Amino acid sequence: DWEVNNPTELAKVLKTLDRLKIPLMLNFVMTKENYTDAPAFVERFKDRALEIQLYFPHYEGLMHAGLGLSIADGMKVARRALKGADNVFIYNVPPCVAPDLKDRMRNWQKDDDLMIDPQETNVGRARYRAGCQPCSLKDDCLGFEAKYVEIFGDRELQPIR
Repeated sequence: DWEVNNPTELAKVLKTLDRLKIPLMLNFVMTKENYTDAPAFVERFKDRALEIQLYFPHYEGLMHAGLGLSIADGMKVARRALKGADNVFIYNVPPCVAPDLKDRMRNWQKDDDLMIDPQETNVGRARYRAGCQPCSLKDDCLGFEAKYVEIFGDRELQPIR
């Protein structure tokens, strides 16, 4: 709808997908410009999608600077979007930001990174702060992107004990 500025186009596509019984997996990239729309997006599609990904962008590589959104700000809205929708997951955020949501987070474990980046070209991943040492998830966690910490600091990252 937004891309083609025609409200009927998405309805046509969804109707065709339903008719063909093609499941949906939707990805909502959380940016400074759109993150407040995440709850409405989830509400609109939660009953049609197998999974909805609230995707926090990387801070190096193609999405450098993370499109201006701090994880702290994004997580406030992501929490609202998760309510009442078991098929919504948060991507690219380590559990130290919100330990209570660990089971709803993806792409924070070392094995996950291989699926995303088999060439290991995303050099910003697998970076640890001194504060990560006491974390009980340190051996499994990818760490945090150095560029993010450079831009926003690391106040919101708390080791899990």
